[in-house]
Amino acid sequence: MLYLFRFAVILVFAVSGYFIGQGLGTPAEGALAGLAVGAVAVVIELALGKVPMGSIAGGVAGLALGLIAARLLLVPFRGMFPEPSIYAPVLGAVLGYGGLFLGMKKGRTLTAQSIFGTVKRQEGGEASKKLLDTSVIRDGRIADVCETGFIEGAFIVP
Repeated sequence: MLYLFRFAVILVFAVSGYFIGQGLGTPAEGALAGLAVGAVAVVIELALGKVPMGSIAGGVAGLALGLIAARLLLVPFRGMFPEPSIYAPVLGAVLGYGGLFLGMKKGRTLTAQSIFGTVKRQEGGEASKKLLDTSVIRDGRIADVCETGFIEGAFIVP
């Protein structure tokens, strides 16, 4: 089912490229370009499927902060240089790239539990402790629940 959906996405890109190319007078090249962009979109989707959600959220936040910092750093130089807009793309690329990868690195440990657990601890005290049965550890059920961030607090293993 998922392969069918990916094929449909590539087909939609190719058909869209055909119509855009038809408006420009080159429908075959437009269809090929649409096919290539659709294939790249599916490859990106497959690659991002293996990345933890915390890394993606951290990367997007880091990229946004890097781009904002680049814009703010150019404000004082508007009067000094005749054309500071020449430096904007370079500074944006450097700080955006740095923010993206710093955010991805720091975002690996970011989970819903860590975000909401921090807020909860500030409001109402320390999170509760859980005593785990060895059968839960052995069959791996607790590992799946921990990855989702559904259970908060410290785990006590006998």
